[in-house]
Amino acid sequence: MLYTKEISIGIDGVKCVEEVGELIKLVDRLTICSGLTPRGSEHAVCLGYLPENGDFTGKGRTVSRWCSECEAARKRQRDRERKRKVTSKPKHVLKINKRKNKRLIMQIHDVKSKMLDLQRKCADASPQGVEESIKMLPSIQQDAVRTCFAASRVKGTKGRRYPLNFIYDV
Repeated sequence: MLYTKEISIGIDGVKCVEEVGELIKLVDRLTICSGLTPRGSEHAVCLGYLPENGDFTGKGRTVSRWCSECEAARKRQRDRERKRKVTSKPKHVLKINKRKNKRLIMQIHDVKSKMLDLQRKCADASPQGVEESIKMLPSIQQDAVRTCFAASRVKGTKGRRYPLNFIYDV
Protein backbone atom coordinates (compact mmCIF):
# COMPACT_ATOMS: atom_id res chain seq x y z
CA MET A 1 0.00 0.00 0.00
CA LEU A 2 1.28 3.43 -0.90
CA TYR A 3 1.16 6.19 1.71
CA THR A 4 1.04 9.71 0.41
CA LYS A 5 1.46 13.08 2.01
CA GLU A 6 1.52 16.47 0.45
CA ILE A 7 4.74 18.30 1.26
CA SER A 8 5.72 21.86 0.57
CA ILE A 9 9.17 22.34 -1.03
CA GLY A 10 9.00 26.12 -1.43
CA ILE A 11 8.09 26.40 -5.13
CA ASP A 12 4.76 27.97 -6.01
CA GLY A 13 4.57 27.27 -9.72
CA VAL A 14 6.48 26.26 -12.85
CA LYS A 15 6.83 28.67 -15.78
CA CYS A 16 9.21 26.84 -18.11
CA VAL A 17 10.70 23.43 -18.89
CA GLU A 18 14.04 24.24 -17.15
CA GLU A 19 12.19 24.84 -13.90
CA VAL A 20 10.56 21.41 -14.25
CA GLY A 21 14.06 19.87 -14.60
CA GLU A 22 15.27 21.76 -11.51
CA LEU A 23 12.17 20.68 -9.63
CA ILE A 24 12.81 17.02 -10.52
CA LYS A 25 16.45 17.33 -9.36
CA LEU A 26 15.30 18.96 -6.11
CA VAL A 27 12.77 16.21 -5.42
CA ASP A 28 15.37 13.58 -6.32
CA ARG A 29 17.80 15.00 -3.72
CA LEU A 30 15.17 14.97 -0.95
CA THR A 31 15.49 12.31 1.74
CA ILE A 32 12.03 11.22 2.81
CA CYS A 33 11.38 10.94 6.55
CA SER A 34 10.52 7.37 7.54
CA GLY A 35 8.06 8.48 10.19
CA LEU A 36 7.44 7.08 13.65
CA THR A 37 6.19 3.62 12.85
CA PRO A 38 6.84 1.04 10.15
CA ARG A 39 3.50 2.02 8.59
CA GLY A 40 4.85 5.52 7.99
CA SER A 41 2.80 7.62 10.40
CA GLU A 42 4.74 10.74 11.24
CA HIS A 43 4.91 13.34 13.98
CA ALA A 44 2.44 16.23 13.77
CA VAL A 45 5.11 18.78 12.82
CA CYS A 46 7.04 16.44 10.50
CA LEU A 47 7.91 18.04 7.16
CA GLY A 48 7.85 14.69 5.39
CA TYR A 49 11.46 15.06 4.24
CA LEU A 50 14.86 15.88 5.69
CA PRO A 51 16.09 19.38 4.87
CA GLU A 52 19.37 19.49 2.93
CA ASN A 53 21.02 22.09 5.15
CA GLY A 54 20.56 20.15 8.40
CA ASP A 55 23.08 17.70 9.85
CA PHE A 56 21.04 14.52 10.18
CA THR A 57 23.63 12.01 11.24
CA GLY A 58 22.93 9.45 13.93
CA LYS A 59 25.19 8.25 16.74
CA GLY A 60 27.21 6.02 14.42
CA ARG A 61 27.60 8.94 12.01
CA THR A 62 25.28 7.32 9.50
CA VAL A 63 22.64 9.34 7.72
CA SER A 64 19.42 9.40 9.70
CA ARG A 65 16.14 8.32 8.13
CA TRP A 66 14.04 10.55 10.40
CA CYS A 67 13.56 14.27 10.80
CA SER A 68 14.41 15.75 14.19
CA GLU A 69 10.75 15.83 15.33
CA CYS A 70 10.13 12.18 14.41
CA GLU A 71 13.48 11.13 15.93
CA ALA A 72 12.61 12.80 19.25
CA ALA A 73 9.14 11.24 19.24
CA ARG A 74 10.63 7.80 18.46
CA LYS A 75 13.07 8.19 21.35
CA ARG A 76 10.24 9.07 23.75
CA GLN A 77 8.25 6.10 22.48
CA ARG A 78 11.19 3.69 22.94
CA ASP A 79 11.83 5.07 26.45
CA ARG A 80 8.19 4.47 27.41
CA GLU A 81 8.36 0.90 26.07
CA ARG A 82 11.63 0.25 27.91
CA LYS A 83 10.17 1.54 31.20
CA ARG A 84 7.06 -0.57 30.69
CA LYS A 85 9.22 -3.69 30.19
CA VAL A 86 11.28 -2.97 33.30
CA THR A 87 8.35 -2.26 35.61
CA SER A 88 5.99 -5.01 34.55
CA LYS A 89 6.69 -8.59 35.61
CA PRO A 90 5.04 -11.69 34.23
CA LYS A 91 2.05 -12.94 36.21
CA HIS A 92 3.65 -16.29 37.06
CA VAL A 93 6.59 -14.48 38.68
CA LEU A 94 4.15 -12.44 40.78
CA LYS A 95 2.34 -15.61 41.85
CA ILE A 96 5.62 -17.25 42.87
CA ASN A 97 6.63 -14.18 44.87
CA LYS A 98 3.24 -14.09 46.61
CA ARG A 99 3.62 -17.74 47.59
CA LYS A 100 7.12 -17.12 48.93
CA ASN A 101 5.86 -14.12 50.89
CA LYS A 102 3.01 -16.11 52.39
CA ARG A 103 5.38 -18.95 53.33
CA LEU A 104 7.79 -16.53 55.01
CA ILE A 105 4.97 -14.83 56.91
CA MET A 106 3.84 -18.23 58.22
CA GLN A 107 7.41 -19.08 59.27
CA ILE A 108 7.72 -15.75 61.09
CA HIS A 109 4.42 -16.40 62.85
CA ASP A 110 5.60 -19.88 63.95
CA VAL A 111 8.92 -18.58 65.24
CA LYS A 112 7.21 -15.76 67.15
CA SER A 113 4.81 -18.20 68.81
CA LYS A 114 7.71 -20.50 69.80
CA MET A 115 9.61 -17.52 71.19
CA LEU A 116 6.60 -16.42 73.26
CA ASP A 117 6.23 -19.96 74.63
CA LEU A 118 9.88 -20.02 75.65
CA GLN A 119 9.56 -16.57 77.26
CA ARG A 120 6.57 -17.79 79.28
CA LYS A 121 8.50 -20.89 80.39
CA CYS A 122 11.46 -18.76 81.45
CA ALA A 123 9.18 -16.39 83.34
CA ASP A 124 7.53 -19.36 85.10
CA ALA A 125 10.88 -20.90 86.10
CA SER A 126 11.77 -20.18 89.70
CA PRO A 127 15.28 -18.99 90.66
CA GLN A 128 15.58 -21.89 93.12
CA GLY A 129 14.95 -24.45 90.36
CA VAL A 130 17.59 -22.82 88.17
CA GLU A 131 20.09 -22.79 91.07
CA GLU A 132 19.45 -26.47 91.74
CA SER A 133 20.06 -27.28 88.06
CA ILE A 134 23.29 -25.25 88.13
CA LYS A 135 24.51 -27.08 91.28
CA MET A 136 24.35 -30.38 89.38
CA LEU A 137 26.96 -29.10 86.87
CA PRO A 138 30.76 -29.24 87.43
CA SER A 139 32.24 -26.19 89.16
CA ILE A 140 33.80 -24.73 86.00
CA GLN A 141 30.48 -24.91 84.13
CA GLN A 142 28.69 -23.45 87.18
CA ASP A 143 30.93 -20.35 86.99
CA ALA A 144 30.33 -20.06 83.24
CA VAL A 145 26.53 -20.28 83.57
CA ARG A 146 26.41 -17.79 86.47
CA THR A 147 28.61 -15.38 84.51
CA CYS A 148 26.31 -15.65 81.47
CA PHE A 149 23.25 -14.91 83.61
CA ALA A 150 25.02 -11.94 85.24
CA ALA A 151 26.04 -10.60 81.83
CA SER A 152 22.48 -10.88 80.54
CA ARG A 153 21.22 -8.62 83.35
CA VAL A 154 23.68 -5.82 82.51
CA LYS A 155 22.55 -3.41 79.75
CA GLY A 156 25.93 -2.29 78.41
CA THR A 157 29.06 -4.26 77.63
CA LYS A 158 31.37 -1.95 79.59
CA GLY A 159 32.13 -2.41 83.24
CA ARG A 160 31.27 -6.11 83.35
CA ARG A 161 33.15 -8.12 85.97
CA TYR A 162 34.22 -11.70 85.39
CA PRO A 163 35.53 -14.14 88.01
CA LEU A 164 39.21 -15.11 87.65
CA ASN A 165 38.44 -18.80 87.19
CA PHE A 166 36.11 -17.97 84.25
CA ILE A 167 38.78 -15.81 82.58
CA TYR A 168 41.41 -18.52 82.99
CA ASP A 169 39.11 -21.17 81.53
CA VAL A 170 38.01 -19.12 78.56
